[in-house]
Amino acid sequence: MYFPDFSFVFPLVFLLATTCMSLSVQTKLLTRQIQSQPSNITHAMHVISQIDVTDDDAPFIEALRVCGKSQRPDLVLDLYQQHPSEACRTMAISVLGACQRLENALALLSYGNNASCASYNAAIAACGKAKDWKRAISVYEEVMPSKLISTLTCNVMLSTLAQCRQGVEASRILSNIPSHTAPDRRSYQYLVSAMVRSDMLDDATKLLEKMQRDNEIGESSLAIQPTEAMYDMVIAAYSKISNWEGIKRVEQIRNPNSAVEGDVRDLYSFQRWEGLTKVGKGKEAYWEVATHLPLNITIGVQPNRNPVKNGIRLLFYENYNGDGDWKRRKLAFLLMKNSENQSSLLGMFLQDRRRGQGLSKICLGVWLWFCCQASIEPVTGIINKPLLSLLLQHRFMFVPERGGVEVEVTQDPDNPKTMLLYSPCKKSLEGAFSPWDVQNQNIRLLEQTPEPRGRRIHVRTAFNAPDSNELQALVQDILGKKALECHLSSEEIRHLYFGKKAEKIISVA
Repeated sequence: MYFPDFSFVFPLVFLLATTCMSLSVQTKLLTRQIQSQPSNITHAMHVISQIDVTDDDAPFIEALRVCGKSQRPDLVLDLYQQHPSEACRTMAISVLGACQRLENALALLSYGNNASCASYNAAIAACGKAKDWKRAISVYEEVMPSKLISTLTCNVMLSTLAQCRQGVEASRILSNIPSHTAPDRRSYQYLVSAMVRSDMLDDATKLLEKMQRDNEIGESSLAIQPTEAMYDMVIAAYSKISNWEGIKRVEQIRNPNSAVEGDVRDLYSFQRWEGLTKVGKGKEAYWEVATHLPLNITIGVQPNRNPVKNGIRLLFYENYNGDGDWKRRKLAFLLMKNSENQSSLLGMFLQDRRRGQGLSKICLGVWLWFCCQASIEPVTGIINKPLLSLLLQHRFMFVPERGGVEVEVTQDPDNPKTMLLYSPCKKSLEGAFSPWDVQNQNIRLLEQTPEPRGRRIHVRTAFNAPDSNELQALVQDILGKKALECHLSSEEIRHLYFGKKAEKIISVA
């Protein structure tokens, strides 16, 4: 019997496998080169020019993203034509929309093969960024094949109509959603938002009432329970026009078994903090509460737009001498939600120009100083910013709650503004950060253990403060004894945080 000789096949298979592997590694390296300078379009185009043939979309998608960050929409079409994949078309439409090139974005829908659902979704979102809701509806109802419409598509359309204050159109879109798909909780949240922004408060209230009733009696298998955010949006809108009866009606829908009695103004009216110095007008207005003397930083507060959350923004403005006159410019802000003697930190933002100068710990220290002065317990919401987690754990000794992801964080030796993150569980690490997080927080995820080893922190979890005495000592160590000039009493600080009559003050330990 004859047995053919296949010995020549194995070296060939090995060669092909090695070649594919090397191409994959090369593509990853090129992609990381682009990611290392996310705003440098010259660098990105130089890296792209080194690519001969690749089936991988990643480097081209990253290059398109750089076009958006560097405001170079003129290069988007050229990049797409070099690699006309569907993923690149979706990204190109998104970038052009963000750069206010709506006509160019919509024109990409007709390039090459039939566009995917993702590309149509990006086109509708691009219309939303241009505040052109009529074009968005045209894409949704006339251009996009109805069989491609998904729940996500409907939500993108509803979000656009909410941004453009088109409550009537949003209601019509949701009522006529294709039979092969179904609205979800996010769909109704966008609809309520559109109604609220269009001053259709009574319609929004009726919608909440119907949703609550359908959910209670199980009238439909698709019945959806209204979220707290939906109720809060309507209540916040009623409070802005001082419609206290409207607020009572919404609260009775939310909690039918607990009647709302008495005047609700103390709970739902915006506070204007009488006695404090107000600066500016409209949305930019803030009230001065303190000064950080060593750094010449003015600290102010703004009420959260949603009074139900009793939230405030703690604002930081740097004072500088420009052309002989003292001026102020925004430096940072902290966002918090306050309730039941707790102040929960939700996030922090610091201007790029001042990062890496140790100001983040000063901002956190000011928030905690106010909490210590008024016996308010500081906690946090879910924190997913590595730098913020690092400060909370290692500078202020906050303790992470159960859950979350443990990672090692260290500084990139080649780019000090980039953080390197490593976790033994690669899947958990990738799931913790979206591409948007990686790009906007200057993060690079590592697959191998860093050398030198980094500090261990937790992300995607909430934190609790240490013992009050320990916390006060840590805050004093960061800020110094007389760094803050503030003339508010404990009761006034509590009024500042909770937006209503202060409860009995507990003496500071």
